[in-house]
Amino acid sequence: AKTPEDWVETVLLDSLVLTKWIRGTGALCDVGSGFGLPAIPIAMAEPGVRLVLIERGTKRCGHLRQFLEDFSIAGDVRCEDVDAAPRINADWFTARAFAAPAVWRRAALKIARPGAAVFTLHAGKDLSGERYVLPFSGRVRSVERWTA
Repeated sequence: AKTPEDWVETVLLDSLVLTKWIRGTGALCDVGSGFGLPAIPIAMAEPGVRLVLIERGTKRCGHLRQFLEDFSIAGDVRCEDVDAAPRINADWFTARAFAAPAVWRRAALKIARPGAAVFTLHAGKDLSGERYVLPFSGRVRSVERWTA
């Protein structure tokens, strides 16, 4: 993020758009969690949401565990490749910059329980799903949601 406004848009607002559907209590699985986006901002806004963060990078897993502990966010960090992950009993599944949409769809179908809601955040040219506009930059993004 180059400016404070850019940080607010790309870190917070781009994550929090999912609270339109991810509300109340339940489990959220974030695949390729990296720095915890979009899962951590969602959990901070919706304290009844328990996180399952899947990240293959060992160093990032350590940072995610520490962040969850420091901010008393309920959740687990699983340091594994999504291809090795078993089916996960979560209500919602997200991925941000994890892989191309078709790759994410295949991975989600493998790990998501039937009936779970799956979300893909889109930027750039591929704007499948429901569109929204970021307030400072005017950039158009979209959320695609489907049921596993």
